[in-house]
Amino acid sequence: MIDWRELKPILFFQGCSERDLRRLARHCRRRFYGKFEQIHEAGAPSRHVCVIVKGEVVIQKEADPRDDPACCNVVLVPGDLFGFGEMMLRHYYTGAVALTECVLLEIDNGDFVKHFMAIPSLRDKIVRELSEIAWIVMNKLASGGLNELALYLYQRSERSGKLVGGKIHIQEKMSQQEIASVLNLSREYVTRLFAELRARKVVQFNRGFPIIDKAWLDRAVKDKDLAASIRYRRSPL
Repeated sequence: MIDWRELKPILFFQGCSERDLRRLARHCRRRFYGKFEQIHEAGAPSRHVCVIVKGEVVIQKEADPRDDPACCNVVLVPGDLFGFGEMMLRHYYTGAVALTECVLLEIDNGDFVKHFMAIPSLRDKIVRELSEIAWIVMNKLASGGLNELALYLYQRSERSGKLVGGKIHIQEKMSQQEIASVLNLSREYVTRLFAELRARKVVQFNRGFPIIDKAWLDRAVKDKDLAASIRYRRSPL
């Protein structure tokens, strides 16, 4: 159990009354993790929903972030939750590792469903988050690697692109290995995708800096909201 006032500055709990926070604090346990310490492994029994108070947490499939940080799917920051996607399942389908020293609030799955989901403002936030996860997964299953690549290029172009004569010049170097790792695709597959795009003359590289045909990117990324919502290890929002 923690002091209810510790919940007030956490983004997830904004909108809760003092009475709500006092009740919820009874079900939160503070946990400390060192840098690169495993929080839970993929396939382990699903027991907790976690709220990040301090530090960064990597949500990943298999690889160790000490070996290649780019292999990680998503990096979460203070105020973010994780584990809620599996709270009704028996096992975690992803692993979680502390990328830095971390302070977390751990909440038993049963307590989260019974007490936290009972509060309308928190329930609405969780439903939106779960809907976004389903949205991203369905898009991935339906459209394959080329669309994933286009979404990533679009987000990078929004962050550092410069439009010159119908071409977007991304002002950051990008390697195919990095892109493959970030998107959890094989390097060989990403190489084939770029070969196809080069053949269509819509993507080229100038000393590692991508140049993208804007008209093609606009056609390829029909859902701009989806592109903006995805979070990448090397492209934080």
